[in-house]
Amino acid sequence: MLLHPFNNYGPMSSKEKNGNIKPLVIFLAVLIGGIAYYMLQDEEVESIVTSEPRRLEGGVATKLKLNKDSPYSENGGLTPEQLAEREKKLIKFKSNPIVKTNLEKKREKQSILRKEFKSLIKAEFEMPENLDYVTMDLDQEVAGVFGSGQGQIKTFTALARKGNISQEMVLEFLNDSTSGLPFSGRAQFFKKPIMKINNPPGTGIKEVLVYESSSPAYKAAFLKRQDNLGSYVFILEADPSLYNSNEGYLDRLLQSFKATGP
Repeated sequence: MLLHPFNNYGPMSSKEKNGNIKPLVIFLAVLIGGIAYYMLQDEEVESIVTSEPRRLEGGVATKLKLNKDSPYSENGGLTPEQLAEREKKLIKFKSNPIVKTNLEKKREKQSILRKEFKSLIKAEFEMPENLDYVTMDLDQEVAGVFGSGQGQIKTFTALARKGNISQEMVLEFLNDSTSGLPFSGRAQFFKKPIMKINNPPGTGIKEVLVYESSSPAYKAAFLKRQDNLGSYVFILEADPSLYNSNEGYLDRLLQSFKATGP
């Protein structure tokens, strides 16, 4: 008896064929679905990495929304316009005022006093700066300032009077114990000048007379304006050695003198 080729298995019916195909179809469907799902997930990851900022909400990537009031751009920096605007809003503190010491305030007041006196008497000249000055209350026609200190120059007095006055009037005033001058009674000035200078060039002065006194510490100078509008008297009290050093302080003071406006 010849065996049929399919006798070992027997010919498959339609029902059997369908039963064998179904598992294969299911397997292929699952495989294709897995590949598709993997590809979609890979695309989603690439989108998150390369596109605009996103965040996960419930497992789904969504676009991050920037705060409109934030001064920062998406890359975390400020634009030039934003930097300028922020600079305007910064509080700028004023620097602390420089606090002047009592000594600095005093020097400033002294400087103002000297300038005002020179302006009053219409003259420019060197005044010892190491002295403390006060204005003097004298005759209405006489303006005066007095300075005192502890250095080589002890005192300096400057007097000014309108119009012309004589030598006799000057000496009488200097030697009057009731004149109110700070040095009254300490020295008597000699009538004869030890020095006479006519028309010092560029000073506006026509004559300078220098007087010594009974005290080697005191000397005086009498100056007449060239325009006859006023006269000046300087009295210096100093260490006697100062008169002879550096051509004499009084000489340098007189050389610095210059009469100004009428």
